[in-house]
Amino acid sequence: MNRIVPFFKKWQNVLKGLLFLSILVLVLMELSRMGKTISPAAVGQILRRLSFLQVASLFLCGLLSVSPMMLYDYVLTKELQKQIRPGKLIENSWTINSLNNLIGFAGLVDVGLRYSYFSEKDREGETMKGISRVIPYFMSGLSVYSFLSLFLVIFAPGNRVLYPYLIVLLLASLILPALLFVSSRKKISFFGNLHAHRVRALICASLLDWGCVTLFFFSIGRILGYPVSILNIAPLFLISICIGMVSMIPGSLGSFDLMMISGLLHFSINQNEAASWLLLFRIFYYIIPFFIGLIFFLKSMGKQINDKFQGLPQKMAALLGQGISH
Repeated sequence: MNRIVPFFKKWQNVLKGLLFLSILVLVLMELSRMGKTISPAAVGQILRRLSFLQVASLFLCGLLSVSPMMLYDYVLTKELQKQIRPGKLIENSWTINSLNNLIGFAGLVDVGLRYSYFSEKDREGETMKGISRVIPYFMSGLSVYSFLSLFLVIFAPGNRVLYPYLIVLLLASLILPALLFVSSRKKISFFGNLHAHRVRALICASLLDWGCVTLFFFSIGRILGYPVSILNIAPLFLISICIGMVSMIPGSLGSFDLMMISGLLHFSINQNEAASWLLLFRIFYYIIPFFIGLIFFLKSMGKQINDKFQGLPQKMAALLGQGISH
């Protein structure tokens, strides 16, 4: 780590440029993939079954279910002792989390954008340490809910089909104890030494985050009129999320979809109904927030390019706009 920090300091501007370029390429690849896997006709057919109020509720609840992730970056800025306007923090955090939800790419978006947005000159090393201390706790809520889901799988009616996946929930439930153990090691500067009140804040934020997304997924099924119980859906959803994460597929959508459809079939939801459920979840939790984040990302990238060339691109665009208007 002592060698990595000086390297980041020396090549900071180049690395930030490469990061933004890499993310832009990943965004284009993701847009291409979405165009091939999502049928506008299928989306329209599902949405026509819903009232305007139901669609509006899904839109609003989808945005609200993504919003708790911004608490992570609020805690991060406190850990870094960085002053940032609330509006700017919301914009940066939404960009990071919405793009990371769909693209991921082994943490490139998650870590890279946080470093780019929150690092300060001559404090790059502290920024990397702060990020490395905070990010692992994003999974703490999943760990707690996985532990609770162990009991749901064992004792709730109808969950016998999930018995083979108890090991998945057990392993996920060990994440938080492992984090607490590592963070208590005073000699570990990059993954430890996080103050207790920061740990509590991150755990609460993560509980809110994972609780909201689980409830949102369940609420989609209810809006579609499917007779499902949260006692069955919650453990299935968490198991599917864990399997999707391990698969390293962007947005966890491939393995997640397969596991969810397989599980929903056992809960009297046919394949077409399950596909509709998952498609709405993908649209309102992943895709719509992603496009909002993409707008913020392009705005930020444009500002960086403009600053790099001392405002010349903005002046040229203004002159071009005047020429077109005349």
